[in-house]
Amino acid sequence: MQRIIVSLIICLVSVFSLSAQGIEFMEGNWKEALAKAEKENKIIFVDAYAEWCGPCKRMAATVFTTKEAGDYYNKNFINFKIDMEKGEGPSFGRKYPVRAYPTLMFIDASGELVHQKVGAQSVSSLLSLGNTALGKVDRSGDYAEKYEKGDRSAELVYNYIAALNQAGKPSLKIANEYLRKPDGDLKSETNLKIIFESLQQVDSRIYSLFDQYQQPMKAIFSQDEIDQKVLAAGESTLETAITFESSELLAEAQQKVGAQCSESVANAFRAKSELIFNFNFGDEKAYAAALKDYSKELAGKSNITENYDIVKQGLKRWGEKKVEKELVALMETVANSSSATYEHWITYGSLLNRTGDTKAAMKALDQAKEMTKNNRILARIDKMREQILNK
Repeated sequence: MQRIIVSLIICLVSVFSLSAQGIEFMEGNWKEALAKAEKENKIIFVDAYAEWCGPCKRMAATVFTTKEAGDYYNKNFINFKIDMEKGEGPSFGRKYPVRAYPTLMFIDASGELVHQKVGAQSVSSLLSLGNTALGKVDRSGDYAEKYEKGDRSAELVYNYIAALNQAGKPSLKIANEYLRKPDGDLKSETNLKIIFESLQQVDSRIYSLFDQYQQPMKAIFSQDEIDQKVLAAGESTLETAITFESSELLAEAQQKVGAQCSESVANAFRAKSELIFNFNFGDEKAYAAALKDYSKELAGKSNITENYDIVKQGLKRWGEKKVEKELVALMETVANSSSATYEHWITYGSLLNRTGDTKAAMKALDQAKEMTKNNRILARIDKMREQILNK
């Protein structure tokens, strides 16, 4: 059986956890955005739009509002929206010309354009776009030179590790090297920040230090920040657990996320990690139980895209009766969502038909017909109905 691509699914774990939902765009002007970027050592994500732009409105309503986008962009960027035809827009456009809407820009604190993309994006493409932008901002070389010359001050090491992480470069060697012989007391604020920034897996010595100093950590970092950091480390250990088919590592990841994170985050990680692991390695009973647990704990808290993706992934194990039952139940949740489309109802009808519930399948297809005026789609639904009636 083909394994789940963990990087595709992992991003779904965090969406149940944090208090924010969607990208939080700052209030204020462009000058204040630059100052905030300088203070927080981040680059600015700019949504350059026009009020009349249809794709801009759709992206604002369906992409920016997702938890996936919010978790990623709120963590990594200062987020700024600007109407290019009002207020500061025209003057902003003279420095950063826009030929179509939306134009998505990434600008550093000095005002330099790092990366941009024209046109509306899906959630996955927006996340990929952010990764590309972060990869183009690499300040690690400045710190590397000083480090190699013998500067092991806590401040230099912290900035070096943070720059490596932001650029997507390995930082564990530097972190472990420093933490074996730290500059001063490990309980100092800068050293605690180094431990926090260096945490990448929960099955590690750095996690042990994180756990050892969790109380002073809480004086520096909010619970949401701790949730994000430990959750990401737990996801990384989950990936290792899948690589080595280790249920022990899975249990360790769940236990350590549970020890550090808020209850909602821990419950979400437990349910999703069980689902991912048992898809790959569990028998019919274990995977069906994981699906049922997910539906009970998280289906109502997650968005329709996440639930639908799980259904589509789970269909690779169709034919296992217990699994079929749970997939149909989850698909029912998707279809009855307020944001469901005809495509969701078609899928629901198809699954019901495959389980032999032809009456319910026909009702689902009738619902799909009511949700579209596209003649090609209507013809497709009618063909499905005919096949059901004639089988």
